[in-house]
Amino acid sequence: LAGWKPEAQPVAELLRTGTPYISNLVNVGGGVHLTYVAVPVVRDGATQGLLFIAIEDTVWLDFFRRYPIHERATLTLNDRNAIIIARTLATALWAGQRSTAAFWDRTIGRTEGAFSNVGVDGQRFYSAFSRSRVSSWVVGTGVPQEEVEAALTRPTMAIVLGVLAA
Repeated sequence: LAGWKPEAQPVAELLRTGTPYISNLVNVGGGVHLTYVAVPVVRDGATQGLLFIAIEDTVWLDFFRRYPIHERATLTLNDRNAIIIARTLATALWAGQRSTAAFWDRTIGRTEGAFSNVGVDGQRFYSAFSRSRVSSWVVGTGVPQEEVEAALTRPTMAIVLGVLAA
């Protein structure tokens, strides 16, 4: 992270308001992406400095991989500008890229929701999302539609055959 500097505008805002800041995804070069939290250091009622905590995108990915999800499902973390911070499917391809407009448009102005969606890789998903009230980041999950439909088709057919047999 040598030579990295935080964005000037949020730092100025933090110094002016004293409100902590959670960044969007920042490309620091060499394939490294990070997010950071900045908080004021206050002593005797005056801001004496700023404390920055940087989190590489690989840390977010490690965090997501601890959740048990289907191997073809995905968890995706987007910053407030629809940029993918981490994605459990093919993360190396997608970190730093924009989420699909179809996904992002359905999240705007909403704190949570669910819908059918086509992912960044073209796969059809049943997606659900939740927006953080603190950072405005969006975490989404996608379950392959074919997996869900296959799981529902077998029991439905068994019920129909059972009713017909009766």
